Amino acid sequence: MLSPIDEVPVVAGAVSQPPKTITQQFYGTSGTLMYTVPAGRKFEGHAWSENNYPLFIVPADGSFVDTGTNSIRASMGEWAPFSQQYHDYTPVLKLQAGDSVYSGPSNNQRYRLTGTESDA
Repeated sequence: MLSPIDEVPVVAGAVSQPPKTITQQFYGTSGTLMYTVPAGRKFEGHAWSENNYPLFIVPADGSFVDTGTNSIRASMGEWAPFSQQYHDYTPVLKLQAGDSVYSGPSNNQRYRLTGTESDA
C-alpha cells in the first residue's frame, strides 16, 4: 500500500492534442466567418487576400459588427494583408481561444488563412 506521499496525482482536465495544420481559402460574401480558435487552443500563422483587402479579426470577448466598408467597426480589428496577388503574406498572426477571423469588406474576393493550431 502506498502512503499519500507516494501516490501519483491524477490531474483532471483536457487531454493534450497534437498540433493541427489549418488552411482556409474563402471566396464569396464579405463578413463571413472563416475560422474560430477552439477552446484550449491557439493559432499562429498567416492570412492574406487577393487584392489587399483587410480581414476582420474579432477577439473572443468581441462581436462581429459590419456597418459598411467606410464605417467604424466595433469590438474587432482589421488585419491588413499585403498580397500582390498572393506573392507576399502578412506578418505572423497570433490568435487565442475564441478569437475569430472573418472575410473582409468586399464580396467575391479570395481570402486565405494558413497556420498551426496547438494547445494553449
